[in-house]
Amino acid sequence: MSINTWRLLLDENLPKNLWKALRAAGYPTARLVDEGLRGRPDSVIFRQVRSHFTIITRDKDFLKTDQFPIPHSGIIVVRLPNSTSVAEVVREVLTALATLNEQDPTNKVLLLSQVKYACSHNSIVDYAR
Repeated sequence: MSINTWRLLLDENLPKNLWKALRAAGYPTARLVDEGLRGRPDSVIFRQVRSHFTIITRDKDFLKTDQFPIPHSGIIVVRLPNSTSVAEVVREVLTALATLNEQDPTNKVLLLSQVKYACSHNSIVDYAR
């Protein structure tokens, strides 16, 4: 599955510039406000979009697979330091998506951090450049 067929949903804790950059790069991307979910609890967001979107968030609670169980369309948790500039966040997310290009995100929880690894349920998959 090509990543450009992934439908991405940006959590409100990520910058609007990331949404703009993803759309400019050809990734079908929506924001919580676009889906009428702004300010809603994570559990509500997950239930409403789990089969439609791969969620991209900074919220580490999404790593709790008991709270956000399969089936779902994928979750990407961005755990970069708070001091990371918006431009760096954009670059890191775009790089990670390019690296994951041919993978199917379904039922996977991927972690983007300075260490550059991805977590898929109970296993860790290294995707460092």
